[in-house]
Amino acid sequence: MPVMLKTNYSTPLGNPMINFFCSLLVFFILFGNVAIAQSFTALEKLIQNESDVKVKLATLEKAQLTFDTAPIAEQAKYWRLLSLTQQENSLFQASIDSATQAIAIIENNSAKLPRLLAQSYIVRSNSIYKVESSQLTYCDDIEKAVKLLSNLKNETARLATTLSQQSTCIYEKTNNIPKALAVLDHAISLAQKNQLEDQEQATIYNETALIYRKLAIFDKAYQYNLIAKDKWLLAKDYQGVYFMLRNLIVAATDMAKYELAQQHIDELSIFAQQHSEFSDSPFYINYHSAVLARSQNKWLKAILLFEKTLEFKNLTSNTGYIRAAYEQLSLMHYRNNQPTKSFQVLSLLEQEFPGLPPIKKEVTPLIMVKNGQVQAALNHSYKLLEQSESKKKDFVKKSTATAAQIHNDNLKQLDNLLLKQRFNYLAVIAILIITLLLLFLYIQFKRRKLLKHEKEAAALLLSKKNQILADVSHELSTPLTVLKLQVESLKDDLEEDVHVTYNALDNKLDDIQHLIDDIHQLAQSDVGALQLNIEPFELNETLDCWQEELTKFVNKNKLEFEINRELPTSLIVNLDKERIKQIFTNLLTNSIKYTDKPGEVKLIAKAKKNILLLSIEDSAPSVSEDDLTNIFERLYRVEGSRSRDKGGSGLGLAICKSLIEAHGGEIYAEHSDLGGLKVIIQIPLLAPHFEHNH
Repeated sequence: MPVMLKTNYSTPLGNPMINFFCSLLVFFILFGNVAIAQSFTALEKLIQNESDVKVKLATLEKAQLTFDTAPIAEQAKYWRLLSLTQQENSLFQASIDSATQAIAIIENNSAKLPRLLAQSYIVRSNSIYKVESSQLTYCDDIEKAVKLLSNLKNETARLATTLSQQSTCIYEKTNNIPKALAVLDHAISLAQKNQLEDQEQATIYNETALIYRKLAIFDKAYQYNLIAKDKWLLAKDYQGVYFMLRNLIVAATDMAKYELAQQHIDELSIFAQQHSEFSDSPFYINYHSAVLARSQNKWLKAILLFEKTLEFKNLTSNTGYIRAAYEQLSLMHYRNNQPTKSFQVLSLLEQEFPGLPPIKKEVTPLIMVKNGQVQAALNHSYKLLEQSESKKKDFVKKSTATAAQIHNDNLKQLDNLLLKQRFNYLAVIAILIITLLLLFLYIQFKRRKLLKHEKEAAALLLSKKNQILADVSHELSTPLTVLKLQVESLKDDLEEDVHVTYNALDNKLDDIQHLIDDIHQLAQSDVGALQLNIEPFELNETLDCWQEELTKFVNKNKLEFEINRELPTSLIVNLDKERIKQIFTNLLTNSIKYTDKPGEVKLIAKAKKNILLLSIEDSAPSVSEDDLTNIFERLYRVEGSRSRDKGGSGLGLAICKSLIEAHGGEIYAEHSDLGGLKVIIQIPLLAPHFEHNH
């Protein structure tokens, strides 16, 4: 858009340097605007991005001079775009002139723009239809556009919509129903084969509605008008919506559904208030209201509304509707026994539109009466009646022929349908058999896969069983071997201090008993026989009771011990108190065995979102990433050898895991910030499965 450079200060005339820079600035600004205006692509993009139709029109009008010297194609594109924008502003006569300019530029200068020429014909035909649909002059442009589009590629959508418009023209010009329907069917066939935009579909539905209205099948016309309105609404083409609302009023009036017609008049009024660009709406609202009153034989109301319609005639360029309003006002006065007023209206019509034939056929005998040709008026009236009867008979005849043809086509379609149905039945049976076969093969595949998985699981279980037996045997053989040696020493009187030897034997027996107890506890967990004594207790008090005992247990092994708590006061938990203490003891024992001295051990207790978080971490050394997940396996030790330098059964962490899982929680390990291992426990504070363990 051109930029307006406005200054509210004066430039010192005595300073030529300042004057020079100001002139240079103005030159660059003007040059920039001209460059923008000279690009049609930039102008078109600017128009597309603008939502206000009046601003669009003003922008295009300002750019007109620039495109007078542009290349032929850009000149034609500019005038076509201007014509479209004038349509949006309901300036239909101006739109006709602009489209004519585009057509003249193409026809006089280039024969290589058939696509643009066809588009310009279509734009002009739409505007001519809005100004004077009864003269059918718009049909000439439609026919030219169809010929051009039929020879172009990638124009199927535009061809379909233009063919649908041509079908209406054929009926209007020739009254040939079969030919009109054939062209419409061709348009619909093209539309079905191609995914048309909502706007293009709306055009086809509208033309279909027009055909049905001409055939006096008003309910079908109404239905297609309604579909067309919804499609234009989806496309946000408010010009199309506005036009369809008026057509819906006409269709509802034709069906004698007067309440429905009034609803659409009210809808049109609301729509016009929401869209100020339709400045001619007062004319059409009053016109359709007058026609509705006339259809209900409310002559006086119709007179008042037609008179009000003509008060707004300057708002529209559609001369056909203006003339129709004059003619119907004259007829209403005559029906209301006011011939003088009727003839006065006709005189006004003749003055404003001299030499044009009447739109309403009933007006012709009325003009004859006005001119004193009473007998001629009667004869013309009889002729109109005869023509009406003849048209009715011709319509019935053609409709019967059309119905017979449709019947024959339906019979052929029925035969084809029966063949298709049989084919479909066979296809369905074949698909069903193939589906069952595939299902059977799938079941067999899943069955083999399941058997293989079970076989592998059984093999793995047997391997683990053998490994556990080997490990248990190893764990038992070492203390038993020591016992045997010490007993033989006693038997042979080789021990100097018998009392010390008996104490060592007692300790070894305790180790064996502890190992057996651990194995028994894990076995109970495996078969689901592990019993928990769940009872409520206050956690802070319990930790206070355990703190001194646990601290001494760790400190005597040359390790510092610390307990950190972030627990709410009076926290009642439902857990097995002794099992929780056993878990702490096992984890602390593990830390004592594998933490370098001197070192430190830390126990942390938190409560977060109904989860009890417990962790025990120690200082170096740590373990590898693989060991973080393996240390909870039974009889697993981080060391490569199976030596018992560190002591213990190797089942402590596995027992912790089984006890935590029995409480509905989980346990896992990670590296500690202290440099060693951190074991983390998460136990739900309100576990629903605790109840049956009481």
